Amino acid sequence: MNFLLSSNLIVSFILIQPILDLVTSLVVRNMALPITLGLVIRSLFMAYLCIYVLVTKSNNNKLIKYSKIALSMILIYIAFFLVFTIFNKDRSLILIEVKGIIKSFYFPIVLCGLFVYNQKYKINISNKLLVLTLMIYTSIIFIATVTNTYFNSYNSNGYGSVGWFYAANEIGSIMAILIPFTISSLVNDKDRLLNTLACTICIASTMFLGTKVPFLSLGGTTVF
Repeated sequence: MNFLLSSNLIVSFILIQPILDLVTSLVVRNMALPITLGLVIRSLFMAYLCIYVLVTKSNNNKLIKYSKIALSMILIYIAFFLVFTIFNKDRSLILIEVKGIIKSFYFPIVLCGLFVYNQKYKINISNKLLVLTLMIYTSIIFIATVTNTYFNSYNSNGYGSVGWFYAANEIGSIMAILIPFTISSLVNDKDRLLNTLACTICIASTMFLGTKVPFLSLGGTTVF
């Protein structure tokens, strides 16, 4: 399995996240499909990491062993839950329950998979990659807002711009996670032009978005 999972694959997966979120938003807003491209690709990646963890030998590495145990417990729970759902709930609800399972356990399963891989080979993710990912998110918000083609962050109140994305809270959380790496790059890296541009677009998009989380991340990181 070693050659089937690499840092290049992980890097590529990070870079396509903004595109997946953008496509998902446009599909959800314009088409009544039960599943989206983002859900399919992330589910496949999650399933692949499950297989990777389970077939990876621990070689007396206790952390890998504990990760395999944790993942096995999650998979056993999911199996029992799905069996219960199939026999006790309306069949029309099964797909909804499956999507809920994926959303609930995506983070711990992917975390286990990447943790095990990092224990064996070390994942090398540069700040520049994370800055570029944030720039893609914020540039989409910025372009959509200045061209007045954006969607409101909160439909009930009609304020804020989430760009062409779907959920302001989710996009805001992603921005909040990536902002500290961008500020760090601005302070420490020599490529000041790229990092200054990234920070400028980020600040504008944070103000457009209308959620507190990225603003607090930006302010807190700047003060720190």
